[in-house]
Amino acid sequence: MNAPLDEAHQLLRAATRDRTSFELLLSTGRAPHETLGFLAQQACEKLIKAVLVLHGARVERTHDLERLFDLAAEQEIAVPVSGDVLRRLNPYAVALRYESTETVWMKEADAAGIVKTLHEWASGQIEADET
Repeated sequence: MNAPLDEAHQLLRAATRDRTSFELLLSTGRAPHETLGFLAQQACEKLIKAVLVLHGARVERTHDLERLFDLAAEQEIAVPVSGDVLRRLNPYAVALRYESTETVWMKEADAAGIVKTLHEWASGQIEADET
């Protein structure tokens, strides 16, 4: 049994659920941007954490994507999107779950691209570790 690989798989499955929910709601054209942003942020958080635990990093309980990006850098793990881009998703993590705002920190299409990029990256990292 490989505990880091098992935990990485669990995080990947959870991120996949968030991505699927994001894509389904996005396709309606009616979902609030706060909800879409939250799901995108959650998927990204879990995907970065999956790669971190796969590489043996101790993952903090944080929703801060910029902090997770920094943790990856400390472990010499190259995340395929910038910390600046991830920072734009951070407001959706907690505050906007309970509040509504007209401010849109990121376009939904951009968020979808980031989630897709990170999903492919994390899946590839996990597959490579299995061989």
